[in-house]
Amino acid sequence: MNIELIPKNPETLAKYAAFAAHAQKKAISSQFVINLLLFLTFTLCAVKGMAQMPNPYGPSINLENAKKAAAPALAEARKNNWTMAVAIVDICHFII
Repeated sequence: MNIELIPKNPETLAKYAAFAAHAQKKAISSQFVINLLLFLTFTLCAVKGMAQMPNPYGPSINLENAKKAAAPALAEARKNNWTMAVAIVDICHFII
């Protein structure tokens, strides 16, 4: 097997140069893709952080206010002899 490390034939040298140029273009394009993905990731994270709106529902409810809100529903259930469960949730949808 004869491998030329430094080609003496101009055609072989041209092929090696073309291959090296192609490999360099591929390396640049893959670096470009990596940079583009990083840029998009950071941009989308920043946009998402800025897009969070203030809470339109107001402050969260506490246990005392939850009991006050449930009392009329429970009184109506007792008056009509209904079996009922009442659940009060806060703005994050957690049961109080």
